[in-house]
Amino acid sequence: MSTPSKTIIKEFIDAVINDRDTAEIMLADRPALLNAKYLRGDTLLHHLAVNGNVDAVKFLLERGARVDDRNETNCTALMEVAVLGSEEMTRLLLAHGADPNLSTATFDTPLVNAVRAGRIKMVELLLASGADPSARSVVGCGIFDCLPERSDLRLAIYKVIEKYAPAMPNDSVSG
Repeated sequence: MSTPSKTIIKEFIDAVINDRDTAEIMLADRPALLNAKYLRGDTLLHHLAVNGNVDAVKFLLERGARVDDRNETNCTALMEVAVLGSEEMTRLLLAHGADPNLSTATFDTPLVNAVRAGRIKMVELLLASGADPSARSVVGCGIFDCLPERSDLRLAIYKVIEKYAPAMPNDSVSG
């Protein structure tokens, strides 16, 4: 099975977004499109997820697209979507088996990044989906060390972490 050309991949992306019947036909003719690599080595699922195309990502996932494939920077779609803060996309990826605990040598887990960014709802969503609260950042810091500067966000995120991991030791939370 040959790798689809960039032109075919672009046509498929357009069809997935705008014309699902054509996308189905293209996929039947070229199954490799499902997990083909595109810009930055992103799979089409990754590319569409980062760009917020929920229905298109759902279409690909329902047809078996691999949810945890990595791009050229070794990131998964969930790793980047969680940083962007898209709760709907994050829910969709997690519902289809995305691993909330993956990281790279240079990119933290989705949970660490959500804590750092002060995304309270994202932190709760990830923890509720099995994210490891003992995860360390790429420089070795725990999630309590990654809490945002704003005291209201620090406290709110601390309360969420405490809800899901009440026995977590912490020594760096302050109002």
